[in-house]
Amino acid sequence: MSTNATRTHLVPHAVFSAALAMMMMAAIPALAQSEQVQTDWSGGPGASGPLIQWESQFQNSLDISWRSIEGQLVLSAVEREDPIQDIIAGNAGMPSSVGAGDVNGDGRADILSTDAVYDVLRRKGAVYWWENLASGNWAGRLVSGDFWGAYYVDSADVDGDGDLDVIAAAYYGIADPAPPPPPERNGRFAWFENLQGDGSAWSQHVVGEMFWGANYIDAADIDGDGDVDLIGSAEIARGIYEKDGDVIWFENLDGEGDIWAEHAVIEEFDHALRAKAADIDSDGDIDIVAARSGDLSWWENVSGDGLLWAKQPIFVDEDGAGYFDTGDIDNDGDMDILGTSYNAQFLFWWENIDGAGDLWQTRIIAGLTNVWDLDVADLDGDGDLDALLCRNDILPLALTSLWAENPLGEGPVWSFHFLKNDLPGRTWVAPADADADGKLDAVLAFEDVYREEIEQLSWFNLTQFKSSGGLLSSVLDGGAEPAWSAFSWDATVAADTSLEVQVRASSDSANLGPFVSVPYSGCALANLIDPNARYLQYRLLLSSSNSSVSPVVREVKIGPGAPQLALSPPVPGLAGTTNTITATWPEAGDLIYFAYSLIPGSTILPGPCPGVELGLGDPQLLGSAAVSGEGDATLSASVPMAADGRTVYLQAIEASSCTVSNVVMHTFD
Repeated sequence: MSTNATRTHLVPHAVFSAALAMMMMAAIPALAQSEQVQTDWSGGPGASGPLIQWESQFQNSLDISWRSIEGQLVLSAVEREDPIQDIIAGNAGMPSSVGAGDVNGDGRADILSTDAVYDVLRRKGAVYWWENLASGNWAGRLVSGDFWGAYYVDSADVDGDGDLDVIAAAYYGIADPAPPPPPERNGRFAWFENLQGDGSAWSQHVVGEMFWGANYIDAADIDGDGDVDLIGSAEIARGIYEKDGDVIWFENLDGEGDIWAEHAVIEEFDHALRAKAADIDSDGDIDIVAARSGDLSWWENVSGDGLLWAKQPIFVDEDGAGYFDTGDIDNDGDMDILGTSYNAQFLFWWENIDGAGDLWQTRIIAGLTNVWDLDVADLDGDGDLDALLCRNDILPLALTSLWAENPLGEGPVWSFHFLKNDLPGRTWVAPADADADGKLDAVLAFEDVYREEIEQLSWFNLTQFKSSGGLLSSVLDGGAEPAWSAFSWDATVAADTSLEVQVRASSDSANLGPFVSVPYSGCALANLIDPNARYLQYRLLLSSSNSSVSPVVREVKIGPGAPQLALSPPVPGLAGTTNTITATWPEAGDLIYFAYSLIPGSTILPGPCPGVELGLGDPQLLGSAAVSGEGDATLSASVPMAADGRTVYLQAIEASSCTVSNVVMHTFD
């Protein structure tokens, strides 16, 4: 992108005085006290209000995805007739599990995988993370090349420092000193510290050893002290040389993952296949569910601190239980279980009838053989939980992966959609937003027993967005002296999409009157509603003319908070012509600076805005423009034909307040 503007410091030093900066800082606490912010809608519909503050619920919605990915709203989706496969890595070692998480903190989901036999000669296994690059490509990164027997992998913020670490279980390993044959009995549970927060450096911490057959690890606050503990299961424990525990939890004593205490939940649960954390009895603390070849059971966290457990059976049968996941399958507010039998050929839903885990109903969903992996998630954004499934078959043309849709949201009726049906060997699956479009995809790891090295790690785009939808908030009670002075939101509105934000207010909660549109984020509400009206409600209307994209809403804020600077994509968005970039801001005459970068990342601004962070890797000044009376600042820039196919990252900053806008990522055609 080229322009006649001179490239210099993004914000000139003359813009601010120290006195003005001090005045702004002094005002922040007073503003924050009366703000009302909603960033989470995962509690679902049904809260009409009036409420004194928003939490995680809302009144109702239509065709809005609020459950799939916490902390955002997008349009719901419908099944693609043929899922679109994209290869992450043809050769990913020999994958034995797959997970997901934003490892480098750039807002895109990265992928995790393991390779038990990374270096056979030196007996070393590997844990990988696959960086989700802005270009849509992937880059393989090594978390550890010294984790022999690496099996299961996932992510969690173990040390509480705000970034994601990696947790993993190794099925086997070398003990020192080595036990009698077979010597590789040292199954281990470990976490890998993300030292820089960007996945560039790692430190391995083993929390439990000599758990032969360690096959699963989960993270949750078991003792209710506010930090992340770890839960694990092992298939071949309680031998002469192994630990006495098939299901165990590891207490994070210092909250930073440096000091751990090991606790056996149960010592006699032979051949445990999986152990997961979930609040089964709805009492506010974390219980544990585990499956083995003989039964499926849960352990009540009786004391709430993980020191006293009571086993409660769910399903006892000679065929036993296999792989499972937990979630509210029937949307009745309690935790159910979706899973398989170990030897029988069925997919089950175990309904938590009383919500306390004392009474269960076993329901057969479908006949499926050899289910190897299973994950529950809202894959189509319709507000109920679906499932991803993989089967363990070694015959060509065997059905190996599919997703099961829960269309009524009540559990008894399911629709099955095929992903891949010709992969010989074991497969693993995980839900993740692989293309950063706001909806969940399916990530598939394939063992590749014939070593064809074509599609060992890939992801599938399962669905496409609906064209429109809306959400109605709970009614907010501002009290006897409300101050509805500003309405702001944080959202990404891509080309071919639109977001309309509406608000209404009244002193009668039963008759709030008509909605009015809020023209821009940060808009003062005095000319739109009665600022002294006690009750207020917002409505979001999302639409898209392109089924591949949706508006993404991350935050709604009401109160006298700081106005928001919103940047739109370049128009017409083409190389070889002049493009117009527009930012909206409520104060006419203020100066807006526009910057761009060819790489993603972050940069701390110097000079009069110390500590303010731009979401650009290498920011360059594009130009500046004053805000018009209509509340927008527009800059025109010539884009050369050489930019065709190039991706640019754009951001704006308002000079007097150091307010930065959203980052716009755009690829020129």
